[in-house]
Amino acid sequence: ALVAAALHPILRWSRGLGAETSVQHARSLGWLNEVFNGVKLIKATAAERHVAQRHDEIEGELARIQRGLLFQPHLLRVVFEATGILLLLATLALATTLFGLEGGVVITVVALFMRLYPRLGNLQHLVQQLFITLPAVENLERLNRGLGESRETSGGEARQVPPGDIEIEDLHL
Repeated sequence: ALVAAALHPILRWSRGLGAETSVQHARSLGWLNEVFNGVKLIKATAAERHVAQRHDEIEGELARIQRGLLFQPHLLRVVFEATGILLLLATLALATTLFGLEGGVVITVVALFMRLYPRLGNLQHLVQQLFITLPAVENLERLNRGLGESRETSGGEARQVPPGDIEIEDLHL
């Protein structure tokens, strides 16, 4: 419980970075889509410098988020390991002073801890990855629900277009 409490702010930060990543990737893809669709207009109006500056701003924000995502696992590991070792030492100190445990029992507890510790570290890493990717999954679920709600229903049977010419009268644009 103490280790989880120590890791909670970092995991909350992971979730925030995951949400920022999703939003920023959407902005980046939207911007690139606009640029590719309007490349002739950009060229015709000599707006290349503005487009390049805007692109650098968006990519700079993505780079900032990525630096946080690269730094975070190491910070989480340091906090996890330091907290775990301090708690083990405190528990062993209390156990030897209060309960008078012998050296063999202390060595057995340390050996069990050393065998269990890598698995706990892997679990901690997986939890962090879950917190990072959860906002993207929630975003996909929200988009999926939106698609289901905006689905067009068929109004009836399809009509056949009669053969021959089609004429349009009184068409105004």
